[in-house]
Amino acid sequence: MKRYRFLTALLAAAVLCTAAGCGDAASSQAGSEHSTSDVMQSSTETADSQPENGTDSTESTADDSSNPDESGNPDESSHADESSRTDESSQSAPSGTAEAAVNDIVKRFMEACKANDHETVSALTNTAVAASVLTGAEPENPLDSVTDFEVRDYTIGKAVRAESAFSAYQEYRGEVLASYDKLTDADSETKEMLDRYLKLMPEAEDLWRTTVQVNSTNGGSSEDMLFVMKTGGEWIIDLACVPAMNGYMRKSQISKINQTAKTVYKAANSALAELDTADVDLSQLRDSTLTFTGADFEGCKKVDKPQTKAEILDAFKYYVLQYASEITGLEEIAFRVAETDCAAAAVKNGIFTDYRTDTEYTAFGTYPHMLTTDDFGTLNTIGQALDYAAN
Repeated sequence: MKRYRFLTALLAAAVLCTAAGCGDAASSQAGSEHSTSDVMQSSTETADSQPENGTDSTESTADDSSNPDESGNPDESSHADESSRTDESSQSAPSGTAEAAVNDIVKRFMEACKANDHETVSALTNTAVAASVLTGAEPENPLDSVTDFEVRDYTIGKAVRAESAFSAYQEYRGEVLASYDKLTDADSETKEMLDRYLKLMPEAEDLWRTTVQVNSTNGGSSEDMLFVMKTGGEWIIDLACVPAMNGYMRKSQISKINQTAKTVYKAANSALAELDTADVDLSQLRDSTLTFTGADFEGCKKVDKPQTKAEILDAFKYYVLQYASEITGLEEIAFRVAETDCAAAAVKNGIFTDYRTDTEYTAFGTYPHMLTTDDFGTLNTIGQALDYAAN
């Protein structure tokens, strides 16, 4: 069955991936090397799940029974306290009340899409704000380019509180606010840009998610995840905040771990150069793949005049550690040695949570062929990552 990318079309129509003129002014965001347009382009990413056959019924009933792991709404406090909240349940509304509100707005949103009611779709979402931020001007209707949402029928899944995404969003928003606070009058252009960009990141009081199985009029089908945010006491379908955060965090993590792979790659080449200068017989490492854990580098000692392969490897690890002390904190490291040089390196460390698909991926970094966002999530082992790095 043809895949129907419902949310992709909706987001693209809202100008979320055509942010002309946004430039690189957002590069001052904490830890980010990407512009606002780069970040927001990631918001068009949809769930990677395979299409499923939909039904002709809709589900939007309120369920008064809460998830045992759900916590309540966080209290409204200063930005400085947002990332340090630990007890949110005391300020929450009953979970059933929130779930009913979430189900209600999702059903109204999907009914508006089914009826091609652009005005209601715009009113129930933050697409108008997103389009305004990205274009710098308030559009008459950010959904003008959509002539038909192509929704034949849909099925709404059970809504659950998105606790991990909520925490990540608070942290992400805090980073941007911290970057903003550090700007001076000399950074007026960046400050103006972030002023607009922060409109995409209101203070969230609660965050829920649900899946929607959509069958289109052209025979296609897709399952998408919708986030519903409560901000300023009102619920909205969030097509901008969490997607922007997700894209930012993914790009940031890939960039960071690729830089780590680059660091250990350079350290390996420096180590081999040290051994070669000392007339160590590196032919024993030629055309080999070396795989280690971070713990393998702890307490390494210098080896004088290494002769055997084991001694050469110990000497190699010692020199690598001198040039990249952070290597001891990595889970796995792999090198591909050519003649007397390192041709490629890969590292594995930690996981990345894709909040749009509620999926966890192992975090790999590669060099010199650096892992891209398009290939993120396709690697499963350090060996695969090293092959990627060498290609």
